Amino acid sequence: LPIFVSKSEIFVGNAEGNLLSINPTTGAVNWSISIKTDDETRDKFTGIISKPFFDGTHLVYSNIESETQKILISNQQKIWSIPKGSVATPILKDENTLIVGASDGSVLSVNYTTGQINWSQKLNFDTVGDIALLKNKSIILAISGNGKLTALNSENGLILAEDPSIGIIKSTFFKGTNEDEVCITFSMGGFRCFTAG
Repeated sequence: LPIFVSKSEIFVGNAEGNLLSINPTTGAVNWSISIKTDDETRDKFTGIISKPFFDGTHLVYSNIESETQKILISNQQKIWSIPKGSVATPILKDENTLIVGASDGSVLSVNYTTGQINWSQKLNFDTVGDIALLKNKSIILAISGNGKLTALNSENGLILAEDPSIGIIKSTFFKGTNEDEVCITFSMGGFRCFTAG
């Protein structure tokens, strides 16, 4: 289950599509909300398996296949939602641009305030397993579960490069040895790091 810890709350998603706020001292549930299922999404997987994005007052979270939502933590009010599920944690590119790697194999740039989609790019794989930003946040790396890698321009979503599979991924992206390097582990215990030149 995805877990995110703030100073005063633990946020946990579950397989039923619920997001819970838990008091870290008592273990009591402060509140619980769920991504609503309508007729169009009823047969899709609604579990929350990606770590939510938290900016201190808002939380962005996704279920697996059908929706990503931004809520105001203080009253759990939904600010916006988009009809794309995700297994990857979204990334804030700048104060008003959120990058989402979707379960349908697309990468989206979303206006963080309004939820309007700036651009969407369908990639050559089924599900985006994780995303990362490189080169002063001008390049997005997206990787599938089987290790296919795509680099995109973060301003317009144009595909810059594609790499064949490096193997089944075993982690999410993590920082490398310098600020502009990210790495990922894959099957057979290996890892690979990426920089933008």
